[in-house]
Amino acid sequence: MNQLSEEQVEALSPDTPSLKAGRDLANAKKWVNLFYNDRVLWGEIQGSGRDTYKTQIDLNNTAFKCTCPSRKFPCKHGLGAYLLFAKDSSIVTKSEEEPAWVKDWMDKRVQKEEKKATAEAEPISPEKAAKQNKAKEKTQNERLDKIQAGIAELDLWLKDMLRAGFLAVPEKDYQYWTRTSTRLIDAQAKGLSAMVKEISQINFFQAPVQWQTELIEKTSHLYLLLEAFKNIEALPDLLQEDIKGLIGISKTQKEVLDSTPESFKDSWLVLAKQRFNVEEDNLVGQRQWLYGFKTKKMALLLDFAFANAPIKNSLVPSTVLNAELVFYPSNYPLRAIIKSQGSSSTDIPAIPHMLQSWQEWQESYTDALIKMPWIDIVPAHIANLSLIQYQGQWLLMDSKGHSKTLYLSEEKVYELLALLGGKKADFSIVSTLKSIEPVGVWLEGKYIFL
Repeated sequence: MNQLSEEQVEALSPDTPSLKAGRDLANAKKWVNLFYNDRVLWGEIQGSGRDTYKTQIDLNNTAFKCTCPSRKFPCKHGLGAYLLFAKDSSIVTKSEEEPAWVKDWMDKRVQKEEKKATAEAEPISPEKAAKQNKAKEKTQNERLDKIQAGIAELDLWLKDMLRAGFLAVPEKDYQYWTRTSTRLIDAQAKGLSAMVKEISQINFFQAPVQWQTELIEKTSHLYLLLEAFKNIEALPDLLQEDIKGLIGISKTQKEVLDSTPESFKDSWLVLAKQRFNVEEDNLVGQRQWLYGFKTKKMALLLDFAFANAPIKNSLVPSTVLNAELVFYPSNYPLRAIIKSQGSSSTDIPAIPHMLQSWQEWQESYTDALIKMPWIDIVPAHIANLSLIQYQGQWLLMDSKGHSKTLYLSEEKVYELLALLGGKKADFSIVSTLKSIEPVGVWLEGKYIFL
């Protein structure tokens, strides 16, 4: 059984209103009954109608199920039950006997994992493999023809923009951008379409030096990618994979697992979980940052789901997961998939290797850019940082007096001030060249996610 703290349970909440409602239900008097054993927590709570809502939580591989009509995962009832259990498990009655509705759900989860493991281990016949490869190659060639046609058109569009001069760009209308991005979608180059949309979203009402700098940066990145694709055969194999992925020729998780022989078994600390919206596709995305204590590797689990649908592989920050990861092929491997997953715990075995200054961080970030010029977010651990305020901005200052601007909400800044109490601390961060976002802080050998 994986015993989580209240803070770790709260991190599972899909939004602030759900968390507030969940806290209100973390009261034994509001539950008709509440039981647990080493694998599951379950209970019943009175709903708005005549029948009670049945809530259950997998305690080993965190998952929720509830009979309430909420479309949020977890719902307020699941959060309330788990918060109550995390606060004081002695309040909840221990029972090895599970009701049918609980046993059925848990047994199906176990069977699903066993079936998945069996299917992955089952070999494919040479004839079937050859047929699949032939069909796949045909599809890839057809798609490549479409993409090349789209890239040729985008290259011309970009050069026309340059000939007309960047000063004319703010005057471009909505159709100028959507026409190009839509054509790239038709050409099955979704990544390039997204880059065009990013350029269109530049705030052209800010100071000219700001929007001009941003426009040059984004168009340069786009042009570099187009030129790289034109010369892709001359580039290293792993960089070719990065370029294909950025353009939109991405591999499925199954393809990555089937084609990547190397995997990494480790105890992975879940550093952070970040959710974001992909409004145009009505999707919710989730980034989960992991650190392996043996391999000393950082990993990013990136998952998507339709709005209000549960996201798979939702892990708990500050817990250590025994798992085997496979990384997507890349010149700077960061994104990964969980190949197999074991138990998790709250015991952190060690403190990770720390960079000692912002100068070391800059060198590390530069190395990442050399390997993968289009990388946007890089994780790191940095030691002995102080939280200071200067000219109305919050900064993190290293032991050499160098500082970086903090990208954090006001609420989180005050939470961090309370945690630090004016002392220096080690931080885990995710960063771009322009922003530093702390995701956790190390205090007295413990990791506290923000």
